[in-house]
Amino acid sequence: MAERKPLQAAQVTPGPYPGGVPTPTEVDCILVDKVYDYCSQADSRDATFTIPETCTPPVPAGTTVDCATGTPTCTLGTPTPVPTQPGFVNVSVVVTIPLTFTLINADGTTRCTFTDTFTALKTITLYAPTGTTIDCEVTSASCGPCTATATQIFCTIGFCLVLESTARVKLLVPTYGFCLPAECVVSPVPPQPCPPPFPPQFVPTPPPTGSGTPAGAGWPAAS
Repeated sequence: MAERKPLQAAQVTPGPYPGGVPTPTEVDCILVDKVYDYCSQADSRDATFTIPETCTPPVPAGTTVDCATGTPTCTLGTPTPVPTQPGFVNVSVVVTIPLTFTLINADGTTRCTFTDTFTALKTITLYAPTGTTIDCEVTSASCGPCTATATQIFCTIGFCLVLESTARVKLLVPTYGFCLPAECVVSPVPPQPCPPPFPPQFVPTPPPTGSGTPAGAGWPAAS
């Protein structure tokens, strides 16, 4: 097998290398955010909400419910070390999801619209040694199906929670030098003409020879 020679930085571009990654040309010390732990969890909870007085409860049978979610948020509690697992912590997370309910009468008319809030508490075990920072994000949320009784609404609330522990560190990594920019692709020609075209010039059409047909507009009559 022929020896694989290092490639110059200019020859290496981002993308797949089916035949194998070229041999790095150097080792660099870079400043990056290193992820120490990273986890996600989908959760689903059944929740109960009270129909407010503005909807004049009790609502009649046959009333249906539409539910929409607002922007979800999460709040981290203070991490607690796990005594039997060095570097690991238990951290509580409060998930908050704003909700908008619309009650619809049996005849299809809107009875009322009101807002409420769903909250849930979760405790996650994460590897987060001293010096790391823990962050959380609710990447998606859903509300429904929902059912209305005379004075309450019962809904299934779902959400996806993501947690990570990170730290800004200096890492030694094999590299191919600096990234070199590719040539920019010129965007398509704009639809408007540039410069604008001149108005078309009138070109008269002569009558057929010997037809006896009078000359058309703009064509001189025979003398």
